[in-house]
Amino acid sequence: MAWSDLLAGFAFFLIIEGLLPFVRPNAWRRGISILSKMQDGQLRRAGFMIVVAGLALLYLSLIHISEPTRRTPISY
Repeated sequence: MAWSDLLAGFAFFLIIEGLLPFVRPNAWRRGISILSKMQDGQLRRAGFMIVVAGLALLYLSLIHISEPTRRTPISY
């Protein structure tokens, strides 16, 4: 993995994070208001689930990249 890949990933993160406030600022404000009223435990659980989902997607993408597609079956 090169630094350019990490930079590209961070760029996509910023683009995705900026879409909702750009397109629907009122909905974004409502969402932030709901988040601010949640208890710490609820936010931690939600954050943990998001991190696990991100790690799972990253793991799956790395497996797909590192293992070339086999066109012939493996014979033992």
